[in-house]
Amino acid sequence: MVSDGSPNTWDNGYPSGGNYWSDYQTNYPTAAEIDGSGIWNTPYVIDSNNRDNYPLMNPWTPPDIAVISVALSKRVVILGTSINLNFTLRNEGNLIETFNVTLYRSQDGYSLPLYTFMGVTLSPGSTVTLTVTGLRFGVGLITLTARVYNAYFSSTYVCGTVWVLPIIIPRPWFLLYTGDGWCFSRFWHPAIPV
Repeated sequence: MVSDGSPNTWDNGYPSGGNYWSDYQTNYPTAAEIDGSGIWNTPYVIDSNNRDNYPLMNPWTPPDIAVISVALSKRVVILGTSINLNFTLRNEGNLIETFNVTLYRSQDGYSLPLYTFMGVTLSPGSTVTLTVTGLRFGVGLITLTARVYNAYFSSTYVCGTVWVLPIIIPRPWFLLYTGDGWCFSRFWHPAIPV
């Protein structure tokens, strides 16, 4: 590490912390951890003008939060019908992670936030299932995405799509997807439940 002596910022305050210094324990053998935070209680002095006030006890690793399952209660609904969404996240890293999750709906090129879970905390290897109930949308194809984020990372996951239809389809008509789009048919198709 080289410093020209001019002042620099070496940390982001508490509880975010600063940097990991491989020679820290050699230079500060009596230092202790601050309240289980992974941050040493003694600043790391670089030179007379520079110091890391909140040195990290271990090298920083990016969070490893994975979406392991997504379940929509319905994928095709009539206008006015509500749906529920469950999505399960797992901390696949080796640190306790605290983050937020915002669910977005996208339609016709516009994306709007629907719901935010604040301060979700996961220990290494643990999972959490987040549930949003009573979602209602306008007519069309709706794409649901979830953004998992905190001050250090952000990842977006597609949760699925929902078709919202404007009418109730009377029997004996069925809604079929032909590969080119949706159409009405008087013939039942096994892919569409009656």
